[in-house]
Amino acid sequence: MKKIFLFISFLTLITPLFSQHDCYVVGYASDDSIHFYSKVWKNGEVLFSIKDGIHNIAPWNIIVTDSEDVYVSTIYNENASYVGDARVWKNGLELYTIAGAYARGLAIDGEDVYMSGGKYFYMGNAAAKVWKNGEELYSLSHSNIPAGVQNMCISDGNIYVVGWESKPPPGGTGPGIESARVWKNGEQLYDLSNNRSNAFSIFIDGDDVYVGGEEYLYSSVIYGSYVVARVWKNGEVLYTFSYPDLPDDSYAN
Repeated sequence: MKKIFLFISFLTLITPLFSQHDCYVVGYASDDSIHFYSKVWKNGEVLFSIKDGIHNIAPWNIIVTDSEDVYVSTIYNENASYVGDARVWKNGLELYTIAGAYARGLAIDGEDVYMSGGKYFYMGNAAAKVWKNGEELYSLSHSNIPAGVQNMCISDGNIYVVGWESKPPPGGTGPGIESARVWKNGEQLYDLSNNRSNAFSIFIDGDDVYVGGEEYLYSSVIYGSYVVARVWKNGEVLYTFSYPDLPDDSYAN
């Protein structure tokens, strides 16, 4: 069975997913321009909505199993604040909640449901985490060091997660910078850059680990810093996508 994922940003569609001959889409809508809620469509028809009329329920990821169970990860909060609860839903019903957290990656392995995201600890800063069936499985980042998770996958029983972790900038002075990371089974596998960077997607092919993301580079006093899209293979830059003549921003998800 072939599944194709596509991210469409901003009703607002977030992630279409093709499962066999069916197309599933998760996005969000609003009835009052104040509160928004999650909706899942199957082949253009609403399959179910996730709403309570009080909270904002923003979807982030969707997984459809061979048995056509639909799992959705969301951020659940009372207002426009980003801080809220991470929730996983199965066929429109709440499966579990992680208080004071956000959801990003979602993966199913047999009967087990894995979610990656962050657990807030101070002033909007979060530690990178992986949960299995609602219980913490891994704490990926160092204690009290801000980090973020963007995506995850499971291959041959191994759990891969991509995102970023804050570390001292070049020279060791000033505020920390976000540096792209890959974790495997709870341990750091690759630190992808010494520059500000982020990793958004991951694909495993045999023993090879491919990661898509972005890195900030410094050009000159005139142009300052700019963003290039990167693909890394086994921790090394494989491809760089940017404008050939002038430094300009390029992104990869």
